[in-house]
Amino acid sequence: MDITKDDFKKPETWAILTPALLLIVAMFFWFSMNKAANAAEKEIKNAARATEAANGIIDIKRKSNIDLDGNAGKREFETVSSFIECAQAAGIASSNMKKLSGEQPKTLRNGQKEYREVIEISNIRIEQLGKFIDFAESNFLSLDCTDISISPSANKSSKDRWSAVVQFKHIK
Repeated sequence: MDITKDDFKKPETWAILTPALLLIVAMFFWFSMNKAANAAEKEIKNAARATEAANGIIDIKRKSNIDLDGNAGKREFETVSSFIECAQAAGIASSNMKKLSGEQPKTLRNGQKEYREVIEISNIRIEQLGKFIDFAESNFLSLDCTDISISPSANKSSKDRWSAVVQFKHIK
């Protein structure tokens, strides 16, 4: 049986073709929507995991008494006494610290001055260095660590002993 142009002009042909074409179109859209729904479900699960992780971080910060606002409870930075306080929080003996020369302050456009402080800490563990820097940045206004140089400590009694030169900047 051959199909000709005249066959497409007959209503009986369209009575058969229309439901078949509509079924094909419906199946195409159903598969497309099913794929999109699966992708959306996956994104919702990822968002839920991210929210759960963020809430966990916030809980840890609250338990550790870390401020969530960023500035509340921060104090003005005073060079020597603030570094000693950071060392105590990190379990570093103050005899292991030495303040190196700082630079002359730079005057910023808004009239404030930017100071740079360099401190050498010897015979420490990496964990102590991290705690030192974290405590400094978390507890003092506008204090940021800008550079760290780490080298093996001259004390060979332990493999986990390091010397570090840490540079901070702060604005007053």
